[in-house]
Amino acid sequence: MVHSSAIVKEFFRHNGLSILVILLVLLLALHPISFLFYTMKWDMMDQFFPCRFFISECLQNGQLPLWSPFINYGYPFHADPQSGVFYPVTWLFSLLGGYNVYTIAAEYLLHIFIAALSFYAFLRQFKVSRLSATTFGITYALSGVFISNAQHLTWVVSMAWMPMVVLLFYRLLQQPQLQSALAFSLTAYLFMTGGYPGFAIILFYFLVAYSLLHFIQLIGSRDSQAVKNTSLSLATGAFVFALISSGFIFSIVQAMPDIARSKPVTLAEANSIAFTPQAAVSFLFPFVNSSVSYAYTTDTDISMTNIYMGIFFFPLFIVGLWKTKQNGFQVLLLIFGLVCLLAALGDVTPVRSCMYQYLPGMNVFRHAAIFRAVAMLSFLGVAAAGFDWLIHAQTTLKKRVVAFSLWVMLLFLIVVLFSISRQENNSIQLLNSLTPSAIEAFNRSASIASHFIAQAAFQLILVCWFIVTFIWLKTEVKKYVLAVILLADISAAAYLNLPSTAISNVKPRTLQAELDKFPKNFPIPSLTPIGDFGHVSDISTDPMWFNISFFKKTPSWGGFNNFYPKGIDDLKETPTEKFVKQQPVVFTADSLTNTTLAIQKFRPGYIQLSYGAKQPVPLTLLQSNFKGWEANCDGQPLPISKVYMNFMQCEIPAGRHQVTYIYNPKYLQLFIGLGVFSLIICSLVLLTVSVKKLSDE
Repeated sequence: MVHSSAIVKEFFRHNGLSILVILLVLLLALHPISFLFYTMKWDMMDQFFPCRFFISECLQNGQLPLWSPFINYGYPFHADPQSGVFYPVTWLFSLLGGYNVYTIAAEYLLHIFIAALSFYAFLRQFKVSRLSATTFGITYALSGVFISNAQHLTWVVSMAWMPMVVLLFYRLLQQPQLQSALAFSLTAYLFMTGGYPGFAIILFYFLVAYSLLHFIQLIGSRDSQAVKNTSLSLATGAFVFALISSGFIFSIVQAMPDIARSKPVTLAEANSIAFTPQAAVSFLFPFVNSSVSYAYTTDTDISMTNIYMGIFFFPLFIVGLWKTKQNGFQVLLLIFGLVCLLAALGDVTPVRSCMYQYLPGMNVFRHAAIFRAVAMLSFLGVAAAGFDWLIHAQTTLKKRVVAFSLWVMLLFLIVVLFSISRQENNSIQLLNSLTPSAIEAFNRSASIASHFIAQAAFQLILVCWFIVTFIWLKTEVKKYVLAVILLADISAAAYLNLPSTAISNVKPRTLQAELDKFPKNFPIPSLTPIGDFGHVSDISTDPMWFNISFFKKTPSWGGFNNFYPKGIDDLKETPTEKFVKQQPVVFTADSLTNTTLAIQKFRPGYIQLSYGAKQPVPLTLLQSNFKGWEANCDGQPLPISKVYMNFMQCEIPAGRHQVTYIYNPKYLQLFIGLGVFSLIICSLVLLTVSVKKLSDE
């Protein structure tokens, strides 16, 4: 048997250069983030960073992040599928120093890297050369969807793991064995626990469709043993996934009936925030989407308007369809991608509405533009195959066809540049600097035509360079030059769009210095009105505006998160809410006197009070009365009743007492333990089986 170190060396001998190139290109293309010049912005800093910070604070203080008391009057944090509580990458960052402004950027970059490697592995499975797989792995990770949705960390995580989930499911059916089942289960777990639920629902239907197609083929071939082996492998994968996801699944299933966000969205919401037809310009000119004046004309959110896959995408896609052979899996993925592109258009086509009406699960998430990510995955696979054929085929017809396509593209860019410059000659501005600050200023002041010209002028140079290289360069180095041109194109497009959708003008050290002023660990909040504890920040923590109470460690009545108990909905904008905001986080009836009350400990899911009164009194805790809360007085259980539509109240006997509230959902820790134990065992088994198989080979 070959020693495991030799196996690792052999792997990196074949793939090490590709991995290194992917890493370097991504770091350079995203250097405003990777070199820590600027912070990220919007939801990344307002929602995902505070939640990640909360997880790391809990773990570093020796407790599970099950309940968050700091926004929306408290809510079951573990049941939020976008919280990251069950995602191993979050554990890793939390335990290795915790979350700060630097590590949240590092997590984004890590998933961009995973995305490129994931798509690289996907392409290699279908015999695409290392050069082409490396080029398009980077293209996938720097594509318009990743850059425009940089603020949506769970989207980025889903898109990063998505190619690997699809690839491993393909292997699971093609090579039904234990290794395939375990690899798919573990990757699906990462995809599910770290990502956005909508992606899992969409991808589920593709996996089901491919399963049906594959079994039809097996039954048609009358290979009963293959049917049996595949069924067993599929069942094993599903069982293992259920085991390692048991804590995650139990949390969601248990909490959903009492969570406001669990109800179906309306048809209008399902079709909302679409990839509108106006945004289709990003197929060719993504920088136009960064223009503030253009953003208002797309009738959607700016983060949903970009799908750029390179200026050479269309000719390469056509070549891939025409000259490369696609198997049944690839054809099905392409068809599914086309359907998803139509769904991404929202109510412009009936596709998203039909999904909403007839496919279970499709009525629980918004943002029709989410579908464009799946479309991009399938389209780029075909384009990568087209590029691979282009750099390896040796035919005169190839040269003629591709040269014609390139000349047409060149002519198109020239016409665009000429026509725009003629129409708005007096309003054309030029980029005078390529710093992110200068680009952001350009986005705010320059016309749409100026953005067209800035992008098209650079693309014109690249197309000319591509034509010269393709037609006249005869040496082996030609294919590497062509790959460099493609990477220059996608890297430049990503960089130009970063200021509009990914980064702010704030330096990370400036923001972190402000955050370092907030209290450490979990201090005891003061008994002042909870209405005084806001989750909205002042300008000192720009670009962070919301959920700042996670850092202040104060329980707030509001929060930037749609995941909250239904009682919050009932309470909003009522006279009761006005009364509640005038009370401290724990209080007794105003008419009672001679009552002493102090908070001794206030940790997420654990609150301890000292209490004294001359007569029995009701004690109210302004945390959501959610199933799983227990109360005791001097160690003796106390019944909890719901008051003021949402909160917990206990009747405390006369005298001096110690009252404790503990959030301890029944069976939750059992399922969490089962999931973690299963995850460790499955990972070890997969590692052992994989090393043994490679050694035998």
